[in-house]
Amino acid sequence: MSKPADLPREPRGGAPALLTSRELLVLLLLARRYSREQVADMLGGEAAVADALASAVRALGATDVAEAIAIARERGLIR
Repeated sequence: MSKPADLPREPRGGAPALLTSRELLVLLLLARRYSREQVADMLGGEAAVADALASAVRALGATDVAEAIAIARERGLIR
């Protein structure tokens, strides 16, 4: 599940990179209004979710999770 997804992205200030399937899944579940606790229960713990979120926020050049979700939606990575 932590394998990179074949979805290219371009961080705001850098070169193209990839989000992992885990990062995409966490963003998708939060975008669908699951709580972080619910996502953690589904995916193996709070630390794993926190790590995936921090990585996704950084990779997308966002300042927080809400912005990362918005960027992922804009780029068609999640719906």
